[in-house]
Amino acid sequence: MLGIQYFSVGAEQGAKDELVSHLQVVGANAQQWFKKPIAMGGGGLTFTGYKKEFDENQIDLHSSTNGDYSIATDGNTTGITITGTPKSNLGYTWTVTCDVT
Repeated sequence: MLGIQYFSVGAEQGAKDELVSHLQVVGANAQQWFKKPIAMGGGGLTFTGYKKEFDENQIDLHSSTNGDYSIATDGNTTGITITGTPKSNLGYTWTVTCDVT
């Protein structure tokens, strides 16, 4: 019985680690977009357009084994928030967020 509990805790921590890792990858990609000139297909020192790029091209890990990812800009061109939500079949109630500026 104790082994099952340890496995469950380990599985949840593994899911958290995966989502955090994926947020770091997407966040780094967003920073590259921000710094790349518009003429070269980037944002030209703005995050405007990155959400569309992410949604259309499923940048990096738009969806994974353990989670789904979304981006909110809130009309802010100098920062975005990336959210990782565990798949509903896992039964976890937490989310992971990353603010990129």
